Amino acid sequence: MRYAFAATLLVCAAQSLAQLGWEQVPVPPVGGNFATVFDMSASADDDVWLVGEHTTGSLPWKYWNYALHYDGTAWTRIDPPDLDADGAHNELAGVLAISPTEAYAVGDTKWLGAQELVVYRWDGDQWEVEARNITGQASWFNDIDRAGDDIWAVGLWTNPAPPPTITSLPLALRREGGLWVRYDVPPLAEFGRGLNDLHAVDGISETDAWAVGDANQTFTPGPSFGFTMFAVHWDGQRWTLDQTMPRTELTTLLDVTMIASDDVWAVGYHAQPGTNQPLIMHYDGATWTRTEIDPFPGDGAILREVVARSASEVYALGVIDGVETMPLVMRYDGSEWTVLESPTTDGSGEQFMAATLTPAGTIWGAGLYSFDGRPFTMRASLATCRADLDGDGELTIFDFLTFQNLFDAGDPTADFDGDGDLTIFDFLAFQNEFDTGCA
Repeated sequence: MRYAFAATLLVCAAQSLAQLGWEQVPVPPVGGNFATVFDMSASADDDVWLVGEHTTGSLPWKYWNYALHYDGTAWTRIDPPDLDADGAHNELAGVLAISPTEAYAVGDTKWLGAQELVVYRWDGDQWEVEARNITGQASWFNDIDRAGDDIWAVGLWTNPAPPPTITSLPLALRREGGLWVRYDVPPLAEFGRGLNDLHAVDGISETDAWAVGDANQTFTPGPSFGFTMFAVHWDGQRWTLDQTMPRTELTTLLDVTMIASDDVWAVGYHAQPGTNQPLIMHYDGATWTRTEIDPFPGDGAILREVVARSASEVYALGVIDGVETMPLVMRYDGSEWTVLESPTTDGSGEQFMAATLTPAGTIWGAGLYSFDGRPFTMRASLATCRADLDGDGELTIFDFLTFQNLFDAGDPTADFDGDGDLTIFDFLAFQNEFDTGCA
């Protein structure tokens, strides 16, 4: 396999270069031991969801669903029902906000001693179970997101076929009229004991989506390999295994975001002796290439989330490891990645676990304090000149064309009136901001 690398983009990992102007937004007390957050999603500035799990009791802890909603003023605790009444396992891994009256949370629970899938639907008043035990096999979810009008959820499911076939297969389910339908996903690992796990999914249309993750394989007489990043692509008919992604061992991809068919970013980390180093991959429409960045000292750093406002404004969030962890924020400006100043909170030892962008241009980051497991949330406004959609600093006909493309693709960036729907009023709102100009 040819290992393709992009031209080196120098990043200063030791010096903070800029600040986004983060503001901490308090969350309600957890109640119990600690809470771990895994995903967040926003349909508007006053409709943001954050999900994960929280624990109670002493070892062995009991695990319960954990969900917070931000209404533009404050976070409120609104947990979906726990299906495992004993608390052996209730967890929310992903959330997707469509509108204030429609959202989905995916996770897993225990059923007959095995891990089973569960999908919850929010109707504006409460969470209800929409589907569970979908595969009939031990399975788990990692993420949920949109690709045009399609909704996809990804993860891992146990292979029902006998050895020597692989232990587990990548999981991709599409919502079809209230049902969740599994589609075959080709694995990277094919034989013996091993895992094929999809960590994230994103798309720009019903015929163009990517999912990323990692796989490992232990097989006698071979081949065997440690966890290795991989990507699969959806073309509207089937998922296919991408052959251009470097087969680098001890790598994983934890998140992916699509800007266009020829502009896709994925992030994660590369495990090396004594350290983890951030991993940034880019797809240009033909090939996945690795962005080389300066290594972080000591224990290194991990990137967990990537979000994009445009081709020239992309953010990656994670953690700088060490005796006391720190939040990691990186920004791509269309030519290079830089490390931004770590935001400060009311505590210490912070790390980002989840992130999202609102259509109006607010970036949210959520995580936990490493020392006590309390969650925290932060936000920063990125909105400077929303009508400059191509990011060239000028308002021209190309911004109109970019808006039209975003609108046609169902991209929430085109929701200029912030109501969660794409209508003629978004055209009018964009026109007004274009006519007003940029300060």
